[in-house]
Amino acid sequence: FFGVRFEVLKDFAMSASAIVESVKENGIPEPKGGIALNGSNKHDLLVAELRKNVEVIDLAVGTKDSRLQSRVLRQTRIIRPKLTSAALGAVVKRTLSKEESSFFSKYLFENGVAMEMDTSTDKKSPDLSASMTTVPEVSAYLQLLCVAMLIDNKNLENAVEASTELIEFVSKFKSRTMDDIGSRAFFFYSRAHELTNNLAVIRPRLLTAYRTAVLRHDPTGQAMLLNLLLRNYIHYKLYDQADKLVQRTDFPETRSNNQLARFMYFDGRIKAIQLDYTDAFESLQQAMRKAPQGTALGFRIIVQKFMFIVQMLTGDIPDRATFRQQYMEKALAPYLELTKSVRVGDLNLFKEVVEKYRHVFMRDETMSLITRLRQNVIKTGLRKINASYSRWGGKAHRGRRMMFKFLTDKFDWVVVGLCSSVSGFLWMISAHGLDWNQGSERKAL
Repeated sequence: FFGVRFEVLKDFAMSASAIVESVKENGIPEPKGGIALNGSNKHDLLVAELRKNVEVIDLAVGTKDSRLQSRVLRQTRIIRPKLTSAALGAVVKRTLSKEESSFFSKYLFENGVAMEMDTSTDKKSPDLSASMTTVPEVSAYLQLLCVAMLIDNKNLENAVEASTELIEFVSKFKSRTMDDIGSRAFFFYSRAHELTNNLAVIRPRLLTAYRTAVLRHDPTGQAMLLNLLLRNYIHYKLYDQADKLVQRTDFPETRSNNQLARFMYFDGRIKAIQLDYTDAFESLQQAMRKAPQGTALGFRIIVQKFMFIVQMLTGDIPDRATFRQQYMEKALAPYLELTKSVRVGDLNLFKEVVEKYRHVFMRDETMSLITRLRQNVIKTGLRKINASYSRWGGKAHRGRRMMFKFLTDKFDWVVVGLCSSVSGFLWMISAHGLDWNQGSERKAL
């Protein structure tokens, strides 16, 4: 307990220059683990962490060092699970003026009651705003945390309103230091509307914002908005529009690997739907390679699922070891059974697997590609028959004749002709046992 207190006091005592150097060398420190903390201590540590992030953003704006700001924004993923209205409200009171904190008085609630953002009520504790000038990036960062907390708490109606106000706020400023926060703001703006099934409504605003980012040479905004637009189109299965967008735009070179991984994933899905399986598989492979290996487990799982299906559509069978990757084995179990049915060429087993896991495939949005695997199952079954028999068939009737005629036309690399015997049987001639040096066997049949 005293060790944690000492760390907090030492953090508050660090000068502005020392904070900058510490963050540059070691990153933003997290609260030390391994110590049992009560609710009050957790609140104090969270407030201290948020206030330090505010200081770093202010210093990053003053020194024009975007790396410091990027490191603070990367901490959002760690802060979100433990963020509370009380902690965020305390930081807002100590950092922003009453006019600047009007945004939070509408969306921060404590015990079901809106929190009052009156900065004059908190004079006992040291005030950050007294020692530094509040820049718009600080207010935008705190608003970003507020929107994220509303989404995490399933307060979606307020999240939509708050995210709309946030992007309107960040759009007023044209400084480079607002680019990173602005791109994150559009992400939460799109996410809030996606959770309320209103993605189509925001498409014109996303297109306008993307055009503005291109004109301002904002690579961070370009990468984020392009991925949000592709996600928007794919959500409504507008693959043609998504493909046109990819062809007519250039993904920025100076971008994060995370955004590139998302872009390659969307590109792979678009090409798979358009039957370009080879390029789709390459794009999905790139997405898997660029994805963070220590985190983003859900993203890597969904990319792996599409890779399996596209690989089978190209005629290959995925390696069994890929289904046993750490933390993925359970999620990939339905796709392992699907792969087994395709490998053995058993059409009945394939139908059983599809029906058994239909809800999983529908949720993963892979059902449309899985239905195309039926042809591959038939091809595999015919290959096995072709390797074992020179001809096969049965009693001739209308249904069987039509089916055999279809197989002869569709899979002429396996079946080269039909032959009707005097006894009324219809036979299919295999390509495996014919001597092609003797002339046109199909014509003779």
